[in-house]
Amino acid sequence: MTTLALPLAVDANHQAVSRVRSLAILLGMALVIACGFASPTFAQVVTYPAPAGMEMSGDYTVTVGGQRVAVYRGKGDGTSNRQPYSFAYFDYSGSALVQITSVTRSLSGVQVLPASKGIAASVSGNSMSFTMTREYCHLSIEPSGRHGSLLLFANPIETNAPAPGTAGVVYFGPGLHRPGAINLNSGQTLYIAGGAVVQGGVNARGSNVTIRGRGILDGYPWTGSNKPTVTLIHGISCTNLNIDGIIVKDSWDWNIELDKCIGVTIKISNSSPIVPNGMTASTSVTHNRS
Repeated sequence: MTTLALPLAVDANHQAVSRVRSLAILLGMALVIACGFASPTFAQVVTYPAPAGMEMSGDYTVTVGGQRVAVYRGKGDGTSNRQPYSFAYFDYSGSALVQITSVTRSLSGVQVLPASKGIAASVSGNSMSFTMTREYCHLSIEPSGRHGSLLLFANPIETNAPAPGTAGVVYFGPGLHRPGAINLNSGQTLYIAGGAVVQGGVNARGSNVTIRGRGILDGYPWTGSNKPTVTLIHGISCTNLNIDGIIVKDSWDWNIELDKCIGVTIKISNSSPIVPNGMTASTSVTHNRS
């Protein structure tokens, strides 16, 4: 994990101008857009290196504050709704200048979605840039519709992360992990740290179960025939289930299925181009989207 702070000023066009007294680093969701308007502020950026063994994307380069960020490859399944894609993520406070270069195609007709974010990107050929000022902002950069999109996940600086070995916490630190099925019961927390990729599935049962962190829960290379769990996250007769901050990637089925659950809060980065959440006889489910 890399943390950087950087004083910023703002010109008349609301463009963040670095006075670069200290360095600035940003994580893999470098984008070139303005999520809101910049104001003079002190920016902090946290980035997470990709673990060895993960397939990375060669379609884009992304920098934030002049620092390169990791861009991952998402598989999809080759259907019209689930094409291969790229994605990146980082944490920050204040504002962050993001720059994106497409290695494979022009960005002259690029769309930044959702349009409701009001992103005003500066585009030149195969490059684009923008300033982000909204700390919880997830964007899809689409040069050619769903084909070859780049998903960018910008999150607030993480607080109160548990330490390895904390009682009741199933902890995955930075690196690539292949645990298969992860079974959580009442009072337990699954923590996936930034820079961690966990290739497996989660069963959550009981009350007050939490799944959180900044890392990636990855459904690849599992398939429907050898899957470790019914869905990537399966809530089973659970009460007060909280899913917060992680990235969910390339499930073999639904990303999340909730079966007879009560009081569920979901706030995740969904890197799969399709967003299926199955709910069977579940109540009080809140899905917070950015």
